[in-house]
Amino acid sequence: MASLAASMQPGTWAELTTSNISATLANTGGARGMTFGYTDNGVWDPVTRRFFFVGGDHNPSPCYPRFVSYSESTNAWQILSQPSWFPCTPGGAMHAYDHTAIDPVNRKLYHRPYNNRVVQKYNIDSGTWTSLPSIPSSVMTYNSCCTAVAWFPERNSLVYISLENGTNGSAVEYSETNGVWQ
Repeated sequence: MASLAASMQPGTWAELTTSNISATLANTGGARGMTFGYTDNGVWDPVTRRFFFVGGDHNPSPCYPRFVSYSESTNAWQILSQPSWFPCTPGGAMHAYDHTAIDPVNRKLYHRPYNNRVVQKYNIDSGTWTSLPSIPSSVMTYNSCCTAVAWFPERNSLVYISLENGTNGSAVEYSETNGVWQ
């Protein structure tokens, strides 16, 4: 990727040919038959020079959400170990619009599963997932759809925005410093 980018003139486009992309992103058994169907973001880790993506098709059957990565050093895509919290019931949605954020300094990836009050945290260096505390209903009342998460390094926190059903929505914050949603 770096070589291709260096060879380009400003304002131009070029195709980045990679390996294993079709096997990694296709044939997920859902409505669209691809992993990118109901997710619109991934995150770039500048340390390992890897792109991480959590997503899946609509109504995967039996369980085809995917946690994948692209590595610049190998120019290849791969399917990573399936987290235990993936929705693996027929008809279970894997919507993940803007549900992934990264803290590259502390080597953490955050993902908010669809219709769930528990945000998951992935340690990039150890390859392990842990759960943040559940978001209390007193802090946020609606948790199904239309959300986004973003990492704010200056606050050492994850901010979660929710467009609540029929209301103006809410913004909540998880402080890594004190381990509390507010």
